Amino acid sequence: MAPRILSRFKQKQRRKNPEVRILIASEIDQDPLLTLVRTNIAAFERLAADLYDIYWPVWRAHGKLQISLQFLEETRMAEMNDEYRQMHAPTDVLTFPFFEEEGRFIPDAQVQPLLLGDIVACPAAIRKNALEHHVSEESELALIVFHGMLHLLAWDHDTPEKQERMWRVQERFRDLFLKGLSAPVVDNEGYEKK
Repeated sequence: MAPRILSRFKQKQRRKNPEVRILIASEIDQDPLLTLVRTNIAAFERLAADLYDIYWPVWRAHGKLQISLQFLEETRMAEMNDEYRQMHAPTDVLTFPFFEEEGRFIPDAQVQPLLLGDIVACPAAIRKNALEHHVSEESELALIVFHGMLHLLAWDHDTPEKQERMWRVQERFRDLFLKGLSAPVVDNEGYEKK
């Protein structure tokens, strides 16, 4: 399905009043990645609205969407990964969509605002991935947030075709987020990323 193209006027109007709310919860008191999300929550919400405008445009009929974004310590994330995926190690992100049935996205049309589900992130695992992939922590964080947002729509990456599509979309929105950051993004060696 080709993405719907919106006029510049409609894009500007929708950006002024995003109707996606990200609710943040954390077991972690202080963490730079948690601070990054909190200080840039409006950007994440605007981009989530843009993402859903393109890939699920009927979402606006629900009035408002909500997404729960939770941050866990490494040991707790390892426990959750073991419980839900039978993998005995921490992971960067787990997603729990509320409206996925047998791989299909079936939201409840009566619920307003619609809580799509939970995205659970682990800053320690995000940092490890950033080092392994030679990218900034901000880049890796944004990538997993948009990855989770797509999973909430029942997107998956269980085939090469689905993975290629999902990676392309999450990378596009990660890049849009990074472009909007006020401070330059640096890699792990301290060099500014372009």
